[in-house]
Amino acid sequence: MIDVESYCREIEAGHPPRSNVEHIPPRTAMGETMMLGLRLLEDGVDAARFADRHGLPLAEVFGDTISELGELGLVQPSAHGIRLTRRGLLLANDVCARFL
Repeated sequence: MIDVESYCREIEAGHPPRSNVEHIPPRTAMGETMMLGLRLLEDGVDAARFADRHGLPLAEVFGDTISELGELGLVQPSAHGIRLTRRGLLLANDVCARFL
């Protein structure tokens, strides 16, 4: 629910108003990066960008999961990280859930 009074006070004070701020734990943020990145069908998740954003290598965080999904034929290496296979695309929701 939006706190209208607080919102108005921020506007009147010249501050950018904030409402409904969600604090996402680091592990959840990493999982969301994977979920959104895997939707980029050609590029997938860029390992360097993942590390820049989260401060940890992709393989360190999700290496086991990526290996398991690779063995199942659901993800494959891309030029800069990993992406869904054709089979993985059909099961994309299940693949993404493994990272969350």
